[in-house]
Amino acid sequence: MVNEPDANSPNLVEWDERDEKEGRADPNPRPRPFPFQVPPFWVSAGSGTAPDDAPPAAGLTVAVVNRVLPDEAVPACRISVGAVSATTAANGVAVLDLAALGEGRHAITVTAPDVFAGPVGPGFPVDPSKERVWRPFSGTVQVAGGRLAAAEPADCITILDKGLRVRLGPVWLRAPLVSARPGPPDMIVIHHTAGRLDGDLRTFLYSGQVSIHYLVAPDGEVYKLAAEGSKAAHAGTSAWQGAENLNGASIGIEMTHRTGVEYPVVQVDAVVDLVRRIKAAYPRIPPGRVVAHSDIGLCDPGSRNPCQPAAPKRLGRKSTDPGSAFPWERIEALGLGFQFADGVVRPDIYGGFFQRFPRETLRDGDGDAERRYGGVVRPDVSGAVRGLQGDLKALGYFCPPDGEYGTVTAMAVRMFQQRVFSGTRRIGRPDGFNSGDGRFDLSTAHYLKRAHGETRRVFGEADAPSRQGGPPRARTGRRGTRKASASIMLLGFGALMLGCALILAGGRRERQHPE
Repeated sequence: MVNEPDANSPNLVEWDERDEKEGRADPNPRPRPFPFQVPPFWVSAGSGTAPDDAPPAAGLTVAVVNRVLPDEAVPACRISVGAVSATTAANGVAVLDLAALGEGRHAITVTAPDVFAGPVGPGFPVDPSKERVWRPFSGTVQVAGGRLAAAEPADCITILDKGLRVRLGPVWLRAPLVSARPGPPDMIVIHHTAGRLDGDLRTFLYSGQVSIHYLVAPDGEVYKLAAEGSKAAHAGTSAWQGAENLNGASIGIEMTHRTGVEYPVVQVDAVVDLVRRIKAAYPRIPPGRVVAHSDIGLCDPGSRNPCQPAAPKRLGRKSTDPGSAFPWERIEALGLGFQFADGVVRPDIYGGFFQRFPRETLRDGDGDAERRYGGVVRPDVSGAVRGLQGDLKALGYFCPPDGEYGTVTAMAVRMFQQRVFSGTRRIGRPDGFNSGDGRFDLSTAHYLKRAHGETRRVFGEADAPSRQGGPPRARTGRRGTRKASASIMLLGFGALMLGCALILAGGRRERQHPE
């Protein structure tokens, strides 16, 4: 989504992800103002322990702020400490007199107007017109010597010299940049932000150019910004399986993450679980329509924000989003995304190019018309480029089958490689965070054929994939399963016939040689 080193401003958006028609109607949207701003003092960090000049318990000032957007106040919160309670004003501040409670430790609860304690996912919130929904909060404060001496948990409640600050965790932050869908969603797009959590949220909430359904933080916390029934501006200029401008068809999941850094396991776990629950809520989403933003991000010379260079129309607008560090095998284990058939791939794929030249690659400048493959004219090979183009297009990639291996094909290959050589499968690739180089090698060819289920089961090693690039075997695909079942049935039938023949022969011997 945001390809900036520090996305702490709502204006730092590299790409406007609205649909083309919407973007042309309002080319320079005004950023939305921040709501409910808290007085600047309460934004400053605190130690979480009482300073030397700890605030007095009598007339204690308490400020409730957004945990991830600390300059955003939380109004209308009910704060209760023992029998003492108060409600925050529009600036998130309330005053409580704790002197009557006496010395010792006391429970504190903070209850916002809208609270939710369950898992964030489809069907939540019941009322998407709400501006915010919050996690419930409870903790303790300690009064000693007439002053506030301690407060817990320290990561959410902090004693400052002017009072107490409570950071409340949001789970729903309504994104204003949404609109009605043309129909139910049938696609999931996974992104990463290349930013920081607070900057990411400000961009999605206030920029007027981009929005998202879900944002997953590095600690696994899930924030929801748009209901699945609404169209969010996250896919932008895009193409998959012949359709373009995919905002109206898709649910977007962003991860706060920077290229060049491994994904935390807890963050990946949260994304996988979220995808699983979205699929359960929308069972008509096909496996092949759970994709990366890099799979679909299109450079279109006719768009209002063309890539540089503008031509030709091609993939690559969102390269490394979410990048090769994301373990796609976790999504595949759900039965979603690419499903790689077990078995082996025929050796004569792509015009027999790899059968004759297993260490070579198809590359920029190759073409079927001249029979140039691997940078050399090879008369005994034919149709290799159009074959791989057709296979990429059939999966969904923008890759017109013209028989010429140019920028368009190279970018489609690169995006496929970023997706396939990800997670544990990127071992051995030169760049573990961008595993696509745009050259079509034997390993890439095997994965592409296996994604189409074009494998066969064999007995013995004669037809096994080459060790010079053949990928490891994965789950059995439907074609491989049918062929394996047929082989087993033939063997079983042969064994049955052999057994019958032996029984008949034994009977004849008994009649000829009775004891």
